[in-house]
Formats: sequence, C-alpha cells, structure tokens
Amino acid sequence: MNSEQSNDYKKTSSTGKKVEKRKIETNELLGNWETIAKAANAEKISPAKMSRSIKLKTIFNNDYFFVSV
Repeated sequence: MNSEQSNDYKKTSSTGKKVEKRKIETNELLGNWETIAKAANAEKISPAKMSRSIKLKTIFNNDYFFVSV
C-alpha cells in the first residue's frame, strides 16, 4: 500500500467491550455502543470514568451502564 493512500476503514479494538445503558426501574434499553470509549464520548464523560462506573455499578439519574455480551 502506498504511504500516501489513506485507509478509511477503522477496526474496533478486539479488547473493546460493548456497553449498554438501561433504566433501573424498567430495564428499558436506552442506548448501546461498540466500546467503552464511544459510550463515554456520547455521555460526555472520560473513558476512565465510564469504565469505573461500569465496574462499580454506579447509577446515574436512575440509569446504569454495563458491559453486554
């Protein structure tokens, strides 16, 4: 591949974890993302804070995030 050519394809990290956001009371799906970083960006928080929130099962305004399988 020529170094001047750009490759627009981006592969999701194999270590990336799919994240879901759900409502506590109803378990309604509010959002899902391919990686913790994308979820953090969408929620306007740092990826480190998102990761800790998932690990510690932190609740935000009656919503929670978790790693889906």
